[in-house]
Amino acid sequence: MDNEKISFVVPAKNEESTIRLCLESIFKEMIQGDQLIVVDNGSTDKTIAIVKSLSNVLLLEKPDTSVAGLRNEGARVASGDILGFIDADCVIKPGWRHKVIHSLRVPNVAATGAKYSLPEHPHWIEMVWFSQRRESSGEVKYINSGNLAVKRDIFIQAGGFDEGLITGEDAEFCWRLRSNAFLVWEDPAIIAIHLGNPKNLLNFYKKQRWHGMGMFGTFRVFWFDKPLILTFCFVLCCLVAILLMPSSILSNREQYFWIILALILFIPGVTAIFRCFQFKQFKFFPQYVFLYTLYYIARTDALFRIASTGVVK
Repeated sequence: MDNEKISFVVPAKNEESTIRLCLESIFKEMIQGDQLIVVDNGSTDKTIAIVKSLSNVLLLEKPDTSVAGLRNEGARVASGDILGFIDADCVIKPGWRHKVIHSLRVPNVAATGAKYSLPEHPHWIEMVWFSQRRESSGEVKYINSGNLAVKRDIFIQAGGFDEGLITGEDAEFCWRLRSNAFLVWEDPAIIAIHLGNPKNLLNFYKKQRWHGMGMFGTFRVFWFDKPLILTFCFVLCCLVAILLMPSSILSNREQYFWIILALILFIPGVTAIFRCFQFKQFKFFPQYVFLYTLYYIARTDALFRIASTGVVK
């Protein structure tokens, strides 16, 4: 029997278009004794009114709080054995509850969940970017906090999410779990469909830049953070390319053009090759190169923003 009680925690801000769908999908998975908590971050649209119109939802209002702080606030009032963190623009699918409890019964597993699944009619950006998804259960480094379940006692023991982080709180939290010998277990059958994926290149860029603002979070825990190291490598390659530009004007332009292009695309290309082999999605190689180029440019943008403000969290 799946008799463990789950407290679902949903952070929200201006989610009027998806919050009802999200909460209704959670209701379908709840049993007696479960709890549903929405922590609102100062919504100015109809989000709060929609939440209040639904019964059996505990609404907390915490404006001007980081997303990590919103999740921690929900966890503080939670009574369940398990904390289920679901983003307000996600819809969980039938069987979510059973699969979570099954995964958390694996020895030494403290947290479980899965990368987001695609909506019914995905944009090509969604189709390519979220093709990077494992097909079998197993240990992973981290799970996105929009579809994450954690044993409450271990969450409290670990100190919750780092509220000082702008983003990346999920990766940093999972690093702490793993550093304390716990397992983070991904199960693709724990399905949450993300309705808020970027559906154009500008929004994709903005989202990757926002995620990049928390790039030093895991670095504080473990120095060998591959995305951060590769971002610095990308910056170095771009700096060399910039230094070569005057020479390209004065001498063999075509030769230098290809050298400069190779430098800029080197890190995105290496990343794309790795992902193709990792997820067996070779058909998406050109799209991976393109999107990872935008990804590293966005993270470079975030890096300079962090440097200019002096904030590394």
